[in-house]
Amino acid sequence: MDNARAYMIWLAEAEFGGGSFNGPSLVETLEALTPEEALSTETYEGYSAWAVALHVLYFKHSIGRELGARLPEYRYEEKGWPALPDHTSGTAYASMVGE
Repeated sequence: MDNARAYMIWLAEAEFGGGSFNGPSLVETLEALTPEEALSTETYEGYSAWAVALHVLYFKHSIGRELGARLPEYRYEEKGWPALPDHTSGTAYASMVGE
């Protein structure tokens, strides 16, 4: 893999999971929310943080695969706005945030 692709993968992972130069990463932000807060749609756009996180996770995996990154198995719907899991427990939330 060339250096530009490797850098893009590294940068995406840093912004998603930690080491962000732009403030807290998405995962750090999500870890501060309870599952109930993450499910709330009382936001400006009406989307929950959990739904937005699944949306970002889908594109992280899609683009990462295109760039040749090694990624864990993607366990959600293969579409831009995957549905929330059937069980929205604290365990399910922690599992999604840990990806």
